[in-house]
Amino acid sequence: MPPFRDTLYEFLFGTEKAQSVVCSCLLSVKMGPTNKETLDWLKNLSVRKYSESNVEAAKVFFGKYNGTRKMFSMWTEKFLTEHKKVKQEAHTRLMNACGGSGKKFDIPPSDFVPLSLCIENKCVKCNDVFENTNSVKSHIKDEHKEDVKKAYSKEAMEMVMEDNIYMDWLNETTSVDSENDRTTISKLQKANRILTEKLNMQSEKECTMVKENNGVTEMQKKYTQQQIRV
Repeated sequence: MPPFRDTLYEFLFGTEKAQSVVCSCLLSVKMGPTNKETLDWLKNLSVRKYSESNVEAAKVFFGKYNGTRKMFSMWTEKFLTEHKKVKQEAHTRLMNACGGSGKKFDIPPSDFVPLSLCIENKCVKCNDVFENTNSVKSHIKDEHKEDVKKAYSKEAMEMVMEDNIYMDWLNETTSVDSENDRTTISKLQKANRILTEKLNMQSEKECTMVKENNGVTEMQKKYTQQQIRV
């Protein structure tokens, strides 16, 4: 069998056999669950916050999970919070696209009157009947402003699946990797920058840089040979 690289080149430039080989290789790669699949899966988990069964279920669902019960609970809360944020941003974009105004674009355009508040010439909220459609719409916009605003927000939320950015997030592969190591390194690097700035203000006779490891500088006293690790 020819090298994958050569086969890929042939796939890009021709030959049905090469295309078949590459497609088979691509289809054999197992992707993890999408964010949408993960959201649906989380709905069926135990409501107990630190349930051991949830961790065991995560190992099966994701294919691999090495975290503890507490870590899984923290990850779940973070994931759901992220989803709420992404969905709310999509909701705001839709209200803006439909002509909403205000800081959050939740103030409906002047010509918006929800069908749920009127039936023919009748106002659903107060049961008053008007002469024509224009009269009932004017009444609703003047007398039921908060209801109109709520209906506008609700209708936008019902269309949230039409938002491309939100759909892209739902179709992304869910990541359950622990960020503890990256967070620790980030904090060390930040503390290191502060320390380095302070050391640079001192005399060069006092300290010298020994080496830099993963973005974390190791300093050493020239005279005492005492090493400072950040």
